[in-house]
Amino acid sequence: MYSQEPGIMNNAAHSLIVSLATLSLGFLTPVLFGAVDPEDQFEVSRDVYRLIVGSQGRAEVGDFETGQEGVAGVGMVIGDTPGEVLVVSGTVRIQGDLQIIGDGRVEISPTGTLDVAGTIEIFDTGALVSTGGRIELEQTYDYESQILVWDQGSLELLGGVVDGDGYSFSMAVLASVVWEGVEVTNGFATWAMFIGADVSLSDVTNAGEFLQLDASALSLVRCETVLFWLTLPDGAVVDTTLPSAGDVALFELNGSTPWATGIPYTTRIEDCTGTMWALMARDGSSATIRDSQVRAAGSIFENDDTVEINGLTNGMTMTDSSFSWGGIQTRFVNSTVQTWNLYARGQTDLRVQSCIFGEIFASDESVVTVLQSICDGTGGHIETSEQGQMFFLQSLSLTGVTVNGGSVFVAASSSFMSPAIDATGDSIVALYNSTTFGEPRAKDSGTIFLVGVNPLIAVRSEVVPITGSAKMIVGPASPFAFVSYDVEYLSDQGWIMIEQATTQVGVGVLAQWDTGAVEAGEYPIRVSLVHSVGGDPIRAESAATINAPDCVADINGDGTLNFFDVSAFLAAFGDGNPSADLTGDGVFDFFDISAFLSVLAAGCP
Repeated sequence: MYSQEPGIMNNAAHSLIVSLATLSLGFLTPVLFGAVDPEDQFEVSRDVYRLIVGSQGRAEVGDFETGQEGVAGVGMVIGDTPGEVLVVSGTVRIQGDLQIIGDGRVEISPTGTLDVAGTIEIFDTGALVSTGGRIELEQTYDYESQILVWDQGSLELLGGVVDGDGYSFSMAVLASVVWEGVEVTNGFATWAMFIGADVSLSDVTNAGEFLQLDASALSLVRCETVLFWLTLPDGAVVDTTLPSAGDVALFELNGSTPWATGIPYTTRIEDCTGTMWALMARDGSSATIRDSQVRAAGSIFENDDTVEINGLTNGMTMTDSSFSWGGIQTRFVNSTVQTWNLYARGQTDLRVQSCIFGEIFASDESVVTVLQSICDGTGGHIETSEQGQMFFLQSLSLTGVTVNGGSVFVAASSSFMSPAIDATGDSIVALYNSTTFGEPRAKDSGTIFLVGVNPLIAVRSEVVPITGSAKMIVGPASPFAFVSYDVEYLSDQGWIMIEQATTQVGVGVLAQWDTGAVEAGEYPIRVSLVHSVGGDPIRAESAATINAPDCVADINGDGTLNFFDVSAFLAAFGDGNPSADLTGDGVFDFFDISAFLSVLAAGCP
């Protein structure tokens, strides 16, 4: 890991943050980059609304909300009673997860709207079928919502709309999905297909991006807006020219494709428009891309290597460039990469310096350090999950930051231009001497520390404001609470208190400092935030420069008051030089001479 600047974050605070994250119990389904056993990951919610069904096990529901008065629970389970069917003909709002299990079935009629403020999980032999209805996913940040189809479950949408509420959402599939004539609005779908997935889309508007991460089948016919990731597993080798962006008559990829070996999946893209092409390389793969416009080049590091990446920039045009990162080998010949995306898994130690990239993740127990770089969001966002850690140092983010599970995100001397910084699960966010545009948000047990103190230049004996931040933003179940903060300066006697306060400061004045108590010079200053969990405070440091007041009588500026200053003053007075107009009235007279003799007699501070 790169060493940090002195004063950015004290070691005790770092240890506290990491230890709390390690002990947390947060869970985030790794839908993008890890196969999941549903039996290990999902447990049927018990605090849910129970349908009152007739003798046929079938209930038709018009307008309904699971969180309404008198109804316990906010989620819903369909199928824990054999043969259970929910028919949605009005607006059904579920303020939590919808789980379709056993042989349960949800049917959305053309007049129906299924509004879910959580995850839709379909497994066992459960089914969700829509004939022209709407699915609305309530979200407040990218990928807060997911649709998961496992086991022998199925999702069939025949017409209708899927609304992402203004954010991207995940489609994680290990079973059958059929969409025909569907329109995706207010969002973008990221499809991750694992072993056994069979996905067929036709006449879908704004279809999304597609990653086949294992043996699976994908068919896209007459779809609009498609980003296909040529995903390379361990052992795969490709040497090809990607099709041009735009309209695609026919593209096929399978185990017998002559330019690729080690591909475990089948892909067919036919008569699609707005098609883009990307590369997703995993550890152990090798790719040569020739004469291509690559929308995004992603790398998934999962072999617990230490990987260092320097000088990478979005929009690179390469005559012949090769990259060897961990177990990934890529070569680009006469090709352009619009966006670089980087993903760390396992116990990978990923170090990125002096780069411009589009997206970066830290998951599992990986550690990612970003130094003096820019994430411009052209590939997505910044995310940490599970027990991942990310250190974002002296860098700039133009996109959102999502911190999930029990992960940790630490930023120092950085700027975040997007207002979307979200801490969920049991995660911790610590922003040291960093700038945010908008209020970060904490949910669940998430905790955000905003701690910073700005550099200061002042003249000795002035009372000057010290500005910065000392604030915590906590989710409703967070164990943390704000207690107080201290502002101090360091002298040869140690740290000296300037001011202590028990009111949080987002961005503003932390303390008023009477600099008459110190000599001119350089002083470290710090703010220390005290929280309810105990241990060392969370601290951020900066520097204060205290200058001596100007000495008016030292005309020649040599630091000594003597005859030469008198001579210099008289010469300036005789020449009408403004430096001799000590009264500032624009007239050179006796009063200026009197003022000079007074300050000369008083001496300099």
